[in-house]
Amino acid sequence: MRMRTGLVIGAVAAALTLTVGALTVHLAQRPSSAVPAGSSPPAVTAEITRTTLMQTAFVDGTLSYGPTQPVDSRAPGTLTWLPNAGDTVERGRALLRADELPVVLLYGDLPMYRPLAPDTVGNDVNQFETNLRALGYTGFTADQRYTAETAAAVKRWQRDLGRPETGTVDVAEVIYLPGPVRVASPMARLGAAATGQVLACTGTTKAVTAQVSAQNTAWAVKGTNVDIVLPAGAAVPGVVADVGTQASAQAGGDDANAPAGSGAQQATVTVTVTIANQDAVKGLDQAPVKVRHVLDQRENVLTVPVAALLAPIEGGYALEIVDGDLSRVVPVRTGLFADGRVEVSAAGIDAGVKVKVPA
Repeated sequence: MRMRTGLVIGAVAAALTLTVGALTVHLAQRPSSAVPAGSSPPAVTAEITRTTLMQTAFVDGTLSYGPTQPVDSRAPGTLTWLPNAGDTVERGRALLRADELPVVLLYGDLPMYRPLAPDTVGNDVNQFETNLRALGYTGFTADQRYTAETAAAVKRWQRDLGRPETGTVDVAEVIYLPGPVRVASPMARLGAAATGQVLACTGTTKAVTAQVSAQNTAWAVKGTNVDIVLPAGAAVPGVVADVGTQASAQAGGDDANAPAGSGAQQATVTVTVTIANQDAVKGLDQAPVKVRHVLDQRENVLTVPVAALLAPIEGGYALEIVDGDLSRVVPVRTGLFADGRVEVSAAGIDAGVKVKVPA
């Protein structure tokens, strides 16, 4: 009798347990009071856009006036004047004074290797006469022959400079350089001999030089447009002006994948980028910058945020197209990935169509 009573009590307890459990499940499945039954949070969407998609990369560089070059003087006597560091010297202006006589800058690639006098013939005569005409002196023909008319113009030029009016040009009177220069620093002191290296100069415009891995120079083609990202974050346009042809070994280089502290040597070449808007880099010298260049580009393509891509079990990619309260999944082909977006293509999709993006 006691055994039967125990069985009954156990059965009742089990029934109660099942009832409480069912009640618990039922309560858990009731809709929350914060979200009405039959509703769901609104989907986050983005529009398919048609644009040019670019994949870019960066290379470290230095913004400066370029490498310094020494200026050699052949003037005898004592050095009595030099321009200050930072000064710009243009054609016809003095680079130095020896015994208080100016030695002036003229433009050209051919050095002054002999005196010029009437009846002298050669390319150096043509180079000098071209400079003399550019300074405003006339009455002669700029050609390869130094004539009496040239000598007369030279006397007027020498008088304006305060030099003896000889009508001939001595090798010590001029220094030829490719163009205007900026004085970087003096290389001699006043009172020293005027013969020898007296100044260190650079070009007058700022440019960017970058040491680029010889294996990663496909983008560096003369005339290619790039962006220079300045230390403050602003970007200014630049153009690749020169790509070195001689590789040199350098530790690290621009390879971001090289192990830190490895000191691995790799071949690099020097890439020079010019900047047309010099005002945009005013006040910067020897500044670290980055050269942003294009690795790949797709024009007039449809793009969506990368996060909008679905990865179906069947493989490939798809998008969930949203049209009002309805949506459908459409398989798509992908192309270039860049800046958080991806190129897509499929039948039935176009710019302006909305796709679902995970919140």
